[in-house]
Amino acid sequence: MKLISKVLVTSAILVLMGCGCANSGQLKKAPTGNLIEFSYTEHNASMYPKAYYTIGTDASGNPVMTHVTQFGDTVNIPVKQDVMDKVKKILDDHKAYKFNTSYTTKLRILDGTTWSFSARYSTGESISSGGYMAWPKGNPFKEIKQLLQPFVAKATKAAPAGDISYYYYRMMGMVAQPLAFYELTTDDNGAVSLKTYDYSKHDYVTRKISPDVVKQITKIAAEHRMHTYDNSYKPKVQVLDGEQWNLTIKFASGEYINSNGHCAGPDDNGIELINEILNQQLR
Repeated sequence: MKLISKVLVTSAILVLMGCGCANSGQLKKAPTGNLIEFSYTEHNASMYPKAYYTIGTDASGNPVMTHVTQFGDTVNIPVKQDVMDKVKKILDDHKAYKFNTSYTTKLRILDGTTWSFSARYSTGESISSGGYMAWPKGNPFKEIKQLLQPFVAKATKAAPAGDISYYYYRMMGMVAQPLAFYELTTDDNGAVSLKTYDYSKHDYVTRKISPDVVKQITKIAAEHRMHTYDNSYKPKVQVLDGEQWNLTIKFASGEYINSNGHCAGPDDNGIELINEILNQQLR
């Protein structure tokens, strides 16, 4: 209810703004500081926002985006600083500091779109604008939505259905034997086998394990949203040697996860937790 009230109040204010005179040129020049807060929303006659993107910082000072879906669900999505930098560049390229405080159409439209925008910089400077069925020339917000939408799609992607039927993880270094190796399979009768590398025998071994393990690792994969892992991870600086890893997870539904990396990986410990559970089966 709080969100709905906020939406209605914001919409009413912007409609009133659109009915008055629009002031041009909020700042004399482009802000020089870093962008630390950004907000863009769109509302129409529906209960929930048509578009809702805000970026601020969490308790640790890291950028986080808040998005409200068309169903009213709020999603908080960690993003990198370079996302804020890209948003700032788009605003600078479109000279957002010169935007009118409000825009409105000359046409009579009863159920159109109301929008609002604000940005705050590390220098203390801020700009804001809004309107009803009219946008600044060039409309940078289309470009910004295109930049942010992939993060939303990834964060709201549903986990694969069913239990894990196959799990494969291998990490290789500069030696012939793997630094880590786990291959879990489930046969048609529900029996579960785990293949690992036995360093004492210098060979691979396979053993039967409890089907309960599948439930445990499926839960971890869902809770850690491993289905949103990138396809590939690479270090920011060139590394000639170092560890390389591969991950494949298949589900009973037929869906699968493929990911790999070279001296880099996801900011998550889902793989480590699953491997630890599998390693416990060897004791």
